[in-house]
Amino acid sequence: MVVEPIECLSTGDCQGALGTGLLREVWYGIYNYDLSFLTNHPDYPNNPAGSYLNAGSTGPVNIGDNYGTRVRGFITPTVSGNYTFYVTGDDFTSLKLSTDSNPSNATEIAGFQGWTYENEFFKYASQQSASISLQAGQHYYVELLQTEVGGGDHWGIHWVKPGSSSPTAIPLQHLSPFDAECNDNTVLQTGKIVIEQASSTSWYWVNFDQPFAEGISRDFGVTFGQQHRASDTKD
Repeated sequence: MVVEPIECLSTGDCQGALGTGLLREVWYGIYNYDLSFLTNHPDYPNNPAGSYLNAGSTGPVNIGDNYGTRVRGFITPTVSGNYTFYVTGDDFTSLKLSTDSNPSNATEIAGFQGWTYENEFFKYASQQSASISLQAGQHYYVELLQTEVGGGDHWGIHWVKPGSSSPTAIPLQHLSPFDAECNDNTVLQTGKIVIEQASSTSWYWVNFDQPFAEGISRDFGVTFGQQHRASDTKD
């Protein structure tokens, strides 16, 4: 058995094409407004009932009842400066933003326990984020959670960019989806592997379920709890 530290899959491998939208995922069977009923759903986070490319920063309106939504992707501003984000939704809604492209660095910047109309930006003080400095060309991971029990339903991510004073939907040109193939088990940072068997002199089966020590050195794109082949040669 050969074991060794490696550098894992980068967030760039989980980013879809810029200018195409955001990933929207849906889980059904949500009968309570609280977002914990979504995040504790037995199929959350890696087995949504449906995954869709949402062409914009606002979602579909009045599509059903008793469901939860996760929206994931990246925002890439073209102007450096201070941005303020606003979130709308029906029902409970939460918005997270990362300091960079890594989902692990995302924290909640806005949200509420209630509901708003589609363009109702000032119902709750918590709908509005603090002023956030963003750099042109940098990709920022963004994530929204929303539950819908009954009645109307929608969600929206808006910003006030430098030089503006009113919230607007984020233009499509600034949005790229999170790759649905990169689920919550995907490694996005330095990790460790175990080489379990060699199928030739240059191919190895690797498994992220084990601890490790030292052996071969290379970059691998792999997933926790699954087996993939990674090309390299022994030291």
